[in-house]
Amino acid sequence: MPDKLTMNTSDSDSRLVAGLWHWKRIEHPNWLGEVTVTSVKAKLPDVKGLETMVIVTGDAADGTPVVGFHSAIGLLEALAGAASRISSGHMKWKVDEYRTNGRT
Repeated sequence: MPDKLTMNTSDSDSRLVAGLWHWKRIEHPNWLGEVTVTSVKAKLPDVKGLETMVIVTGDAADGTPVVGFHSAIGLLEALAGAASRISSGHMKWKVDEYRTNGRT
């Protein structure tokens, strides 16, 4: 039986892989989520050990430009978490004022 450290790492890796697979679902042409994702950006921290922020932009079903944010310690964790929130419908979307005002 694996030791506790190995088991925790394995569980963590499994969650990351599962979270990252959500991106495949989100990018599929038949995606029926509340938002069609148009871009994903990551803002890495200036200091290691701080949170990485993922900024996701998209278009709501009515065409309104929206933006959502998710942060976590580590790039993979942040990407997996954002994808999981989008896929499950738990991402908090806000009107993207930046794109609404004619900027890109």
